[in-house]
Amino acid sequence: MESQVRNLSLRTGITVPCLIQGGAEAKPLLLLHAWGESRRCFDRLLPGLAGFRTYAPDLRGQGEADKPEDGYSLAEQAEDAAAILDAVGVDAAFVLGSSSGGYVGQQLAAAHPGRVAGLVLVGSPLSLQGRPAFADEVDQLTDPIDEDWVRGSLSWFTMHQPFPPGTWRIGYGTASGCLPTRGRRSWPV
Repeated sequence: MESQVRNLSLRTGITVPCLIQGGAEAKPLLLLHAWGESRRCFDRLLPGLAGFRTYAPDLRGQGEADKPEDGYSLAEQAEDAAAILDAVGVDAAFVLGSSSGGYVGQQLAAAHPGRVAGLVLVGSPLSLQGRPAFADEVDQLTDPIDEDWVRGSLSWFTMHQPFPPGTWRIGYGTASGCLPTRGRRSWPV
């Protein structure tokens, strides 16, 4: 399978590395990682995505991407995601957002609906409004995180959600390897 990492100079003024994998004729899939992660969190998922041409960038301030002092709002990060699609010559892609990458995916879909062919949220809230109810508890975590707490926290996430006809279908699940193991999480508001 064709695979390469390209450094993309984005119209938003930053440079990000992006793993590009799969045939050019396959459906495009943009993978957006969680805060504090990098494109590498999707390494174990990639073999299962053989039917897609995947684009897995390091997002602004993460991994090997540029780390400017500003530009971290959801709107700016969604513009980075749109600029990634521009840089690789993709008009519209399926988007998978893991955790806070799901916030970026939702903002991309809201700001540029024609660029998102479908949206999958993995461990990410359904709304960009407000602060998740569990965020205060997560903010109080310290290393090492108790395994029983992690198992119990899975009950916070609904596994099936009915949607009215004609709305987005959103998938839930976990992407092994994309969960933080150190430090605190901050949740966008």
